[in-house]
Amino acid sequence: MQTLVIVLYLVTLGVLALYGVHRGALLLMYLRHRGERTTPLSRYAEADLPMVTVQLPMFNELCVAERLIDAVARVDYPRDRLEIQVLDDSTDATSTIARSRCDALRQEGRTAERERVKAILAAPEAEGRADLARSLALETDLDVTSALRVLSSAPEQTKGGAALSAAMANVRNPVVGADDPETEEDAAVEAMTARALSSLGHKPEKGA
Repeated sequence: MQTLVIVLYLVTLGVLALYGVHRGALLLMYLRHRGERTTPLSRYAEADLPMVTVQLPMFNELCVAERLIDAVARVDYPRDRLEIQVLDDSTDATSTIARSRCDALRQEGRTAERERVKAILAAPEAEGRADLARSLALETDLDVTSALRVLSSAPEQTKGGAALSAAMANVRNPVVGADDPETEEDAAVEAMTARALSSLGHKPEKGA
């Protein structure tokens, strides 16, 4: 019996010694590396950032629900790639508060988007470039500053009698059923716009 007690005692001492050695090793590693700062090997370009979903599970969080939703809504991430899901099965007024705040945030987002489109379409840079302005406002995620930079870099698109005459000359050919009267100037506008969008990180849709 005495031998068994001694064996158990020695085993316990051994386990405690191993635990102490492990803790000491962790302390030494911390002291050695505490001044180091890690940096990521690579970073996403803003245009390539992935879609992120933030889920907020709640249960009877009456006093903090609104502040929590607002805090997540202020996350520094592109709005078109951030999704917030409020998961609530509360038995108090938390559900009403959460639903009301989510509705308000959605309305703020729609208002901000309408203001962005309005600013692009009404800018002096859009004068004579109505089609391009509408495309930048409605079909891209460029902010107002970037969109106006593109508009400023593109020459005015004009079509006169020469373009119509060239189109009519093509239509006289019996094998031509329809003609797209694109002038060299039109092609230059499209090329310049594509280069400007590319320099801002916007990728044109395939087949466009």
